[in-house]
Amino acid sequence: MNRLIKRILILVSLGMIVLCLMGCDELRSRFFGATGDSVERVSDGDTLVVRDGEGKKVTVRFACVDAPEIAHTNKQKRSRRSSDQLRWAERHRNQFSWGVKAQERVQQLVQLSGDRVTLNITDSDRYGRKVAEVRLKDGSLVQQILSSISQKTPATALLRLAGDEW
Repeated sequence: MNRLIKRILILVSLGMIVLCLMGCDELRSRFFGATGDSVERVSDGDTLVVRDGEGKKVTVRFACVDAPEIAHTNKQKRSRRSSDQLRWAERHRNQFSWGVKAQERVQQLVQLSGDRVTLNITDSDRYGRKVAEVRLKDGSLVQQILSSISQKTPATALLRLAGDEW
């Protein structure tokens, strides 16, 4: 009977050790491979390109978030806002500056997460992108982080900046 109890205790102890290792992200990725999808690039403040578990590139749009746009063409990169927003343009030089800031913030978050994110795909949009909730390796929701940042930005500034884009 004592032998049986010892074996059971050893098996339970080993099981607990394995469960503890599974709960530690760094050790789990070292022993069992990295978790989540690898981020190839941050397109802008609300879009990522990831490589999924099968090695396919997937463009992902953040669910429930609309970040300011970045300049994609040379014409957009040279553009300025109309005269009624001249003071705003003078201070910020470019209507796309908030978009660049949003993109940089997402890049920082992704880098802190080891260039890996976990997706909960909820839909597809008209451009063929997957729409998803995006979580960092610590489990935090990227959309929630971005919305807490935008709440600290004056709404009138965002409205002036957005114009017809939003």
